Amino acid sequence: MLRKKEKMKLQMQFQNEILQKAEKTFIETQIPKKEMQWKMFLDSKNLIIDYDNVLGQGSNATVYKAIQKNSNYFPILRQSNISNSNFVAAKIPTQFDSNQAEEFIREINSLIFLKSHDNIITFLGWTMFGEIPVLITELADTTLLTYVQGISKNENFLKPCLQFLWQISHALEYISEKGMIHRDIACRNILIKEKTIAKLGDFGLCCFADEKTGTFKDSFSQKFPIKWLSLEALNQCIFSEKSDVWAFGILCFEVFSFGSIPYSKMLNSEMIEFLQNGSRLEKPTNATEYIYELMLNCWRQNPNERPNFKEISKGIRIMLENETLKYGYLSLENVLD
Repeated sequence: MLRKKEKMKLQMQFQNEILQKAEKTFIETQIPKKEMQWKMFLDSKNLIIDYDNVLGQGSNATVYKAIQKNSNYFPILRQSNISNSNFVAAKIPTQFDSNQAEEFIREINSLIFLKSHDNIITFLGWTMFGEIPVLITELADTTLLTYVQGISKNENFLKPCLQFLWQISHALEYISEKGMIHRDIACRNILIKEKTIAKLGDFGLCCFADEKTGTFKDSFSQKFPIKWLSLEALNQCIFSEKSDVWAFGILCFEVFSFGSIPYSKMLNSEMIEFLQNGSRLEKPTNATEYIYELMLNCWRQNPNERPNFKEISKGIRIMLENETLKYGYLSLENVLD
């Protein structure tokens, strides 16, 4: 009994340390703090993590399939009418030092601040397993990376891929309107539900842009996905909506190369020199000319010359409409003209 009380005391102490770090991160990232938001800490007794069922694995965390035992445990699931609500995803850091703590807190803060969006993963809460914090979200079926890697070259993939890209750009438009920068846009971080719904995930690097400049200046000591970074991020560690736009262009390359790694044959130093000389990734064989034109616009050297996500979303919607017309579907308005 005494040992159990000591264990609970240690867990509470560690939870308080997390919350203290959260206070610091709120100040550094300028994310508004609300006391009620931290009531999303959940009782780990109601969560069973299936450690044999790995949904995804990155350099800093592993995502497992999990089961919530109490049907009233996640009211958000019921309000959102999310199917299979007994099953959730549990994201656990591979290690938990100060850098991982900051990333974990950034992700919680960002998801709470962004609230609900059809194309952003739903945050359910967080808990502690011993001294390790666990982030709990709705469960998806797969990632966009796995999806495109499994595409058959004989199937008609253009329209579904355009639908996913439109949904992602729609989510990023929403994030930008909220004054936030995602900073980790890649196929591996896009989750797919019910075969047709794309959801943006992994908000561990998310930050707020300065209200005046629209940018965020970070430290070079921070770990970033190098091959998805814009030139100004690589050279000056400056991030903005337009650096996210660059990464979106790389995501498009991933999609239409069926999951190929960008700059796969280059060292990081070679890649930077390649980009500074004005060179860009070649058009994937499976990409149309207008898709590649979108990529090149996302990779313009001057950030001000790149489109914003509102413009990208509109452009992809037009591409989708054109693809639909090819299948013989027209609005009555067009038929009657």
